Amino acid sequence: MSVEGFWLVFGMLGFAFALAVQMRAMTALVLRRALLARDQDLSQADAGAAVRFAASPKVGEVHPAPTLMRARYLMDTFPRPLAHLRLARRWSLLAPVLLLALLLVRRILDGGL
Repeated sequence: MSVEGFWLVFGMLGFAFALAVQMRAMTALVLRRALLARDQDLSQADAGAAVRFAASPKVGEVHPAPTLMRARYLMDTFPRPLAHLRLARRWSLLAPVLLLALLLVRRILDGGL
C-alpha cells in the first residue's frame, strides 16, 4: 500500500469513527427526548435506560416493567432510528480497533516493529 493510500484509508476510518460517535450521541438524545415528551414524569435516567435497552436488548437482563414498556414503545414507533443507533454503536467500537490495526500493519510493513 502506498503512503497516499494508507493516509486515505486512515482518514476514511477516522471520519467513520467521528461520524459514528456523533450519530450515536444525537440519535440517543433524540430518542430520550421523544420518551420525555411522551411521559412528562419520566426522569432522564429512566429514559436513557429505555433507549439503551431498546437499542441492544440483552437476553436474561432484568428490567422493571415500565422500562420494558417504554423500550417496546420505542421499538414499535422508531425502528429506523434504533437501527441507526445500533449501527453507530457497532462502528464506534469497531473503527478504533481498525485504526490501530491499520497503524500496526503499516508499522510492520515499514520494518519498524
